[in-house]
Amino acid sequence: MKNKTLIFFIVCFLIASASFSYANNNKAMYVDGGTFNEKLKVLAGHSKMYDEDPYITQIEWQYGNFSKSSVPSSAVNVGVSSLKPIYAWIVRSNNATIGPGKIKLWSEADSISLNEDSSYMFYQLLALQSLNVTHDLGLTEKTSNVTNMAHMFAACGRRTLTNLEFGDCFVTTNVEDMTYMFESCGHDAMTELDLSSNFDTRKVTDMSYMFYACGYDAMTSLNLGDNFYTNNVFAMSEMFYKCGGTKMTSLDLGDHFDTSNVEYMSGMFKRCGTVSMSSLNLGDKFDVSKVASMKEMFYQCGQNKLKELNLGSKFNTANVSRMDMMFYGCSNLEKIYISKSFDTTNLYNSDEMFYNCSKLVGGNNTAYSASHVDGTYARIDASDEPGYFTKYIKNGDLDNDGDYSILDVVLLLQTYINSTSETIYSADDIALMDINNDGNIDILDVRVLLQKYINS
Repeated sequence: MKNKTLIFFIVCFLIASASFSYANNNKAMYVDGGTFNEKLKVLAGHSKMYDEDPYITQIEWQYGNFSKSSVPSSAVNVGVSSLKPIYAWIVRSNNATIGPGKIKLWSEADSISLNEDSSYMFYQLLALQSLNVTHDLGLTEKTSNVTNMAHMFAACGRRTLTNLEFGDCFVTTNVEDMTYMFESCGHDAMTELDLSSNFDTRKVTDMSYMFYACGYDAMTSLNLGDNFYTNNVFAMSEMFYKCGGTKMTSLDLGDHFDTSNVEYMSGMFKRCGTVSMSSLNLGDKFDVSKVASMKEMFYQCGQNKLKELNLGSKFNTANVSRMDMMFYGCSNLEKIYISKSFDTTNLYNSDEMFYNCSKLVGGNNTAYSASHVDGTYARIDASDEPGYFTKYIKNGDLDNDGDYSILDVVLLLQTYINSTSETIYSADDIALMDINNDGNIDILDVRVLLQKYINS
């Protein structure tokens, strides 16, 4: 009986081991992004990863009845060596040895995944015409293991890419680094970039240069989606520099663009939407209390058509030391709205802060002057203290802390109780306390504000 039991356990162990071995032997994972990129460029006739490639026009996974016998001897393995190989080769017209060609990919593995380091994967593949990451790489597994996507699509299809899709397997839930991710991606021809269904950025810490010159010539729309969280990000320098420079008409940062931990914003919107952008919505979580430098932050942003810029109620600049060229060349800008939290106490460099902001007028009608282009007039315009800014009043924020609170509700209720039929409210009072926008300040406003507080 003991021998039978022992044999039974041995058989079970062997079956489990065989099953594990089979499962493991039917997996494939791409090499790290930089190595993948270099291997493709060598196939195209280059020597190293940092070479620009003008030849690769398409990346295609071989679906259907393709078999190993059809893989050419020139193919290289772009998968990690410990798992099933992923073969890659280049096909050119008329068997040419140089010139445009398509990269073909195939593996006999059942499970295909990306490497946790997928940085530089499609870096400077200038001639790529379209890309669907899931489909074209044959992915079967979610990319939730990936932590690094820096430079992943940088200069990808710079000349010819019209469409970038990600597919069902592409997720970013554990990515920490997105620096230069879409830098110059689709620079000449891509008309839109939609991150709505794939991007969850809760763990990302660095977004510097993320959309630098992305879709510069043709992009009209950048959709960050509903899961573009930035509460863990500390660096956003030149994040949208030259993004949609020619044709993008608006940029909306959405409901989750929380910048409370960001320390670096130099050049963040520099030359963004220079030609066509008429609207920039920073959202209600644009908190700059930790930022030290805003050098060139809005340099020529929306230069031709942006008329108003609302910096919101959380634009607390008490820690900022540099604002040089902050609004440089915003020649169509007429109004800049700020709250009382705009503080220049620690500012030491504000050279050319308002250079050529020729249409800018403060809230008390102080007009731009070429003799005051530094930070001297970086304040709310008043009769006794001229400035280029207009006071921003957040409807319902009676305690001026940037958020809806129970104190706001109490203050509004007190105002209503203490009012009489003869009470006259100023335009600022109406803007602050007329919550339901009916022209009156009454108990209905208190109810609406209470609901806003509950929902906030």
